[in-house]
Amino acid sequence: MQSETQYLTLSHVWGDLNNRFTLNTSNFEELVNRGICWQRLPKTFQDAVLITHRLGFEYLWIDCLCIIQDSKEDWNREAPRMASVYGNSACNIAALGKDSHAGCFQDRNPLSYSPCRVLSCEQGDVYFCTNQSGTFNDNSICLIKKAPLFKRAWVFQERMLAQRNIYFGDSQIHWDCIQGSACEVAPSITSTEEPISLFDFTMGKKNSIGILQGCVDDLKKSEVQAAWQHLISVYNQLSLTVVTDKLIALSAIAN
Repeated sequence: MQSETQYLTLSHVWGDLNNRFTLNTSNFEELVNRGICWQRLPKTFQDAVLITHRLGFEYLWIDCLCIIQDSKEDWNREAPRMASVYGNSACNIAALGKDSHAGCFQDRNPLSYSPCRVLSCEQGDVYFCTNQSGTFNDNSICLIKKAPLFKRAWVFQERMLAQRNIYFGDSQIHWDCIQGSACEVAPSITSTEEPISLFDFTMGKKNSIGILQGCVDDLKKSEVQAAWQHLISVYNQLSLTVVTDKLIALSAIAN
């Protein structure tokens, strides 16, 4: 693929070890040379392909189908490239389902949530979303953050490196990028310079990444250290299937 080629990436929960669809040495010739039968793809992969095409792109990078999973040589070659893979993608599709068979598009009850504009001012409109019980929630961010995807260490790096993320959950679609975030309930972009991002960063994604990349004016050494320490604190709470991946799963951000 040419370096200027536009593509999307997918972040997903792999799920049960015995129910995964991956590229390995035994099926390499079949999947790579002959192609993958559409019906064999897990629902999440099928939906991600549809999303890719509907957004006008031709290529989609899926980790378990682009790295030979039982080849140490291929793994050692590809793992250090994650910064480039996710950092250069046009957008990262984040599937919030429990595994690769859950899909990106969830069935919704149209009566469950009723958005209501309660205030209009110079700064923009303020929305609340009420559920059937009559309680309110802040753009369903709390529900999204409880998704299995947010507990995975590898996905933490993927989401941080991607310039744009679009999250597909069971209640709504959420978007974030370096400049801000939005969702179906609150479609206006909200700046992530304030501490309201999905990442639970006290400084927000824009400030944390900006500081670490040296993109913020008048940097102080203490600010860089604080940003890095906070990222490490969040990362250490996440889970890994392979414990020895702990350093490599953070290496791209470190670099």
